[in-house]
Amino acid sequence: MAESTRRREQLRDAHSHTLSADEKLLVAHGMFVRKLVEGLERNVKSSSGVYKQRVRLSVDRHLTAMTWQPLKSRFNVFFAPKPTAIAMGAMRSIARWCDEALSVTTHASPPAVVITYTSPCDDSCGGPSDQLTIFCASDAEAAQFIASFTCLMPRQQRGKLEPRGSFTNQPKENTMVVNKIDDDIANHDGMHANNDTLPG
Repeated sequence: MAESTRRREQLRDAHSHTLSADEKLLVAHGMFVRKLVEGLERNVKSSSGVYKQRVRLSVDRHLTAMTWQPLKSRFNVFFAPKPTAIAMGAMRSIARWCDEALSVTTHASPPAVVITYTSPCDDSCGGPSDQLTIFCASDAEAAQFIASFTCLMPRQQRGKLEPRGSFTNQPKENTMVVNKIDDDIANHDGMHANNDTLPG
């Protein structure tokens, strides 16, 4: 029991020297997914938009969709902007974003990723796919966005019967890692449920 507890504590650190290379990738993925479930504030820009927009970016606890909601304006705190959601199954690709004009002048682009997805009318209208650019906090975060969403997109397309937590079809020896991620997400959900029932 003590050994099992110690091992689960080690799985909290993606840089632990006790983890294999595959385990480190899986733990980093799990930590990032937990952050997304809680929500991140990032700038985004849609293919139809002109300006960047500060939003709260998140995924649902079942990892079936990504949602972004513009933050409330300080000029109108009573107005709650409507969220926009993309189903994981509608996502077609994710890649590093490059501002060619900026690259020519500064030889560098800010860390960002672009998600290409199918809008609801694309199948019937035959129109082009939409794109969402997410501006990341660092190059490392951009790389993790790509690694994690590359796992999450096929996961959704594999069907609804796959158990939650099997992020990358990991072999059985990584079951403890997957269970650790599941436990943390469940604990996060429980804390929010308790907060919702507290008297005002």
